[in-house]
Amino acid sequence: MRQTYEGGILRPTGIYICERLYESVEPALLKEIFSPFTVEVFPQQCGTGCCCDSVFRNSVERVFEKYGYVCILTCSCQENSFPGDCFDGRLIETKQGMDLLLPPGLFFGPDKADSCFVLPSKSLDNEKYLSSVRNFCIKDGKITQIVVPDTGSGAFDPEFVHVAGKITGLPVKIARMGLDFFENSLASRLYESGYRQMERAVERSEAEKNELDRKYSDSLVAMDMLGLLVGLKNEENVIEATIELISTIFSPEQVVYVAVAEGIVTSVSKLKQGVGTESGLDKLRGSELPEISEKISRSGFILPVSVWGEIVGVLSVEGLDTPSDCEGYLSTIRLFLPLCGLAIRNARNYSALEVALKERDDEIELRKKAEEALSKAIKKLVLLSSITRHDILNQIMVANYYLEVAMEDYVELKEQLSPAIKAVDQIKRQIEFTRDYQEMGVSPPVWQNLAPLISECFSVRDYPAEIEVVLNLPPIQILGDPMLGKAFCNIISNAYIHAEGMTRLEISGEQSEDDFIIRIADNGQGVPADKKVMIFRPGYGRIHGYGLFLVSEILGITDITIRECGKEGEGAVFGIGIPLGSWRRAGN
Repeated sequence: MRQTYEGGILRPTGIYICERLYESVEPALLKEIFSPFTVEVFPQQCGTGCCCDSVFRNSVERVFEKYGYVCILTCSCQENSFPGDCFDGRLIETKQGMDLLLPPGLFFGPDKADSCFVLPSKSLDNEKYLSSVRNFCIKDGKITQIVVPDTGSGAFDPEFVHVAGKITGLPVKIARMGLDFFENSLASRLYESGYRQMERAVERSEAEKNELDRKYSDSLVAMDMLGLLVGLKNEENVIEATIELISTIFSPEQVVYVAVAEGIVTSVSKLKQGVGTESGLDKLRGSELPEISEKISRSGFILPVSVWGEIVGVLSVEGLDTPSDCEGYLSTIRLFLPLCGLAIRNARNYSALEVALKERDDEIELRKKAEEALSKAIKKLVLLSSITRHDILNQIMVANYYLEVAMEDYVELKEQLSPAIKAVDQIKRQIEFTRDYQEMGVSPPVWQNLAPLISECFSVRDYPAEIEVVLNLPPIQILGDPMLGKAFCNIISNAYIHAEGMTRLEISGEQSEDDFIIRIADNGQGVPADKKVMIFRPGYGRIHGYGLFLVSEILGITDITIRECGKEGEGAVFGIGIPLGSWRRAGN
């Protein structure tokens, strides 16, 4: 165990980690590289305030009584920035421990600033944690998505993704990643700190110092290599950079990298073209990859390159410059290969994404052309329909005029001509109905204030003053067709026409779970049970207005429903259900 002397007392170095973060990184902390350090888990602070508060500070002070130096790792929604002299320089500060999971640019790129990263847990209170995250996202105002890392530790749960989206109200992205970056980042910080402590501790042996120096150097080399590979988005470039790095550091006679995808060798890259290799790997192009195991000798080695349990390549290094240093070479290369595999997987994902984006763009272009053609066809049909309707209405007006003249000149034919006039009027209403139906859905839905929409129905038409009208509507907006106002006016007009004996009309609205319900109720005779569904069918009730069929069609454009739910003899009640997404509080 790594130990330091403090005031004559031998104290170890500790890792003080949040229990939520620990679930996601536990496999890494159990590795031998962290065996010199003591790991202690503290309860998550999410939802109870910043990790700088007095409660957390007191717990940290108690930890410092046990350890000489402490590395504090918190989860994503906390801070732990302590003053430099707060603990006499004994704090190995890493800011948010979550940051060590996320290699900049490797998983998120430029959208990282707009993301909020949350950690799954199978044993902790996720709802309280996510509520704290939601409040942070709302306060920040710039967060557009939630990112849930899946480190392969077993802490990830698909149900957590569903709960995260439900509580925060934001889209959720799953970031599948290994723990290699976390392991190397944390190890480099700990060993760097240990190295500096070691220089001040004369009690340590020279051998211990050399070992710590080697581990620290290996970590830095791996991090430098990652920095070179992480920005590459083409697999060939990653492989080329890998071969170049190995050639520069180890000076071997030959380096061969075999790229593998789904068990098939896709390419073979070599340091020196035209030169054969002892391994024979350069002859595998296009064939199925045989079973590969590690082969290590003093002159070289063959190592598989894996990521998430899948072999993505095989590396062969032959003719090392200094065979006696083979063990040191292997120590460095074992740190580097997981990062190489991660960069290759990232490059493949990027290539697949480029293909998908091109296919999407091509599909969008085809859809745009189809929509443009359809739009032109619709405009032609609307124009033709308008001209035809105008001509028909003109002819109806002429027919109606001559029928009325005939009735005046030939009184004895009045009884026979009256049905003809009624039929002509009915034809006129049907033609006008086609105009209203044509206008419906032509323009996109818009947000409209409910109360002014209802009030306007009473201002454009005079209704009997003796009927009491009660409006009880909260300030909400509805997403609906521009003809939404006509739909409400038609329902109100129907009440005045059909509600026999009506003395009171009440229009109210309230939230019911996620929906908003509007009730238009009168105290007339009500609607018979056998007609509650029939009144919304085509062709029913258009003598005096648009008809409830057209009303239901207008409302249905934005998934708004309408039904009659009153009792016969007690009055008609029209219940209008507006789903979540088609209504909002005014001002939001």
